Amino acid sequence: MQKARILPVLMVLFSISVAARAGEKVVQLDDLLSQTPPPPPVKLDVNQTFDELDEWERGLYEREKEMEAQRLAAERAAAETARKAEELAERERQLEHQKVSIRKLSQLYSAMETDRAAATLARLPQERSAAILLAMAPDRAGPILGAMPIDLAQKIADEMVKFDP
Repeated sequence: MQKARILPVLMVLFSISVAARAGEKVVQLDDLLSQTPPPPPVKLDVNQTFDELDEWERGLYEREKEMEAQRLAAERAAAETARKAEELAERERQLEHQKVSIRKLSQLYSAMETDRAAATLARLPQERSAAILLAMAPDRAGPILGAMPIDLAQKIADEMVKFDP
């Protein structure tokens, strides 16, 4: 029972001791601060400060010009890329149209008599004749090519190899 009364008293005494030591340290810190000389006054050279700001502003202006030049170059490159993409898309549309035309022409010439188809294809540019014959079934293209003069048939066959190696 007595231990229960002593514990609160010890706690109060400990708190007083801690508070006293803290007070001593505060006093010592105040003494230390009063002994420290004040910092030297800051000397500002206003002209130097403005010169530094002007230099910094020039650097920012130069960086801004560089960034603008890079932005313009990127825009030009993007426009050129878009233009080339449109050209490629147009070229693909043309090639697809040509493929459809060649397929239809090959069906048309396949339906003709062999001699008549050979004579008509002989009048076309060799590259076009080769493309039409390649689109035909081989058992139909062979007789048409065979009905052509030998030198022309050889030239068209050479063109066919270029299309379909």
